[in-house]
Amino acid sequence: MKRFSVLAILFLIISCKKSENSSQPISSSGPSKPALAQVEAIVADFQLVNQDLQLPGKLVAAEQIELHPEISAKVKDIYFKDAQIVSKNQLLVKLNDEELVARLKKLKTQEQLLKSNEQRQLELFKSKAIGQSEYEAILLQYKNVLSDIHIAETELRKFNIKAPFAGSLGFRNVSPGDFVTSSTVISTLTQIHPLKLRFSVPEQYSNRLIPNQKIQFSGENTNSEYSAMITSFSPFLNEESKSLDVLALVSNRDKSLRPGSYASIILKLDERPNRIFIPSQCIIPRIKDKQVALSKNGKVQFATVTVGFRDSARVEITNGINKGDTVISSGLMRLKPGMPIMITNLKPE
Repeated sequence: MKRFSVLAILFLIISCKKSENSSQPISSSGPSKPALAQVEAIVADFQLVNQDLQLPGKLVAAEQIELHPEISAKVKDIYFKDAQIVSKNQLLVKLNDEELVARLKKLKTQEQLLKSNEQRQLELFKSKAIGQSEYEAILLQYKNVLSDIHIAETELRKFNIKAPFAGSLGFRNVSPGDFVTSSTVISTLTQIHPLKLRFSVPEQYSNRLIPNQKIQFSGENTNSEYSAMITSFSPFLNEESKSLDVLALVSNRDKSLRPGSYASIILKLDERPNRIFIPSQCIIPRIKDKQVALSKNGKVQFATVTVGFRDSARVEITNGINKGDTVISSGLMRLKPGMPIMITNLKPE
């Protein structure tokens, strides 16, 4: 009887163990898979590229000088106002020339007298009444006076300060009665038509510039567009910026532009079809090169690329990817080669 009770207890224990094992759920799917990284991507495709290079520039005067007298004298009259527009050779300031005028008048009187004497001596010389040396002496005196008159007239022109070119004057720095010297700045003169436009072009685009090429630009504080024509460019690159300095000529007949103001230049380089462009954020910069992340069969694959033209939002890929490649555009920092991904904004590959 006691043996029967022990067997019954063992049977109950084994039955309970089986019941516990049968109550646990059995997974039919095996071990769980890790979650896929979710990213966005674009499909590389050919585009027609109008290369409009936007560059900063500055308008400068074609000619700009300080007006100085050539001699020391007292200011007699002033014939201009502050910021006046003047024409070429317009008289601006007259210096006191009374002493030189009197000396010139005396020389011209001597010239008339010596001219009469020279003509009389010539007649006597022809009739052999006097010798050649006597005639040459009076002729030399006559020529000396003519030279003195020429020198005096040249000096007299220095007392009249004129505009060497048409332009706009600055503020007047002298008054009638002032004693001026060659170091005195009477005013400034700036040529405002035409103007020059200075700007620099990056080295990779410098070989596409040609003389007489037309460009467009807008002023710093205006939405109006203006045109200019490239007249010259530096024969060498700037050592610091590795760019080419360019000079263009701007018509300013309406005087709406001012020297010293900044400009935004649009340089149209050329049109090139079948170029692959991707968003700038797709580029992964490295020390020696640049890469992009591609999606190949649902996994990450990195490709080294060569970049070309850039604008504010896109970059041209000249080598490294092909048309139809899926380029990942988000979550780049957490990607690793071979990592499985899920593209959320495109249809499955």
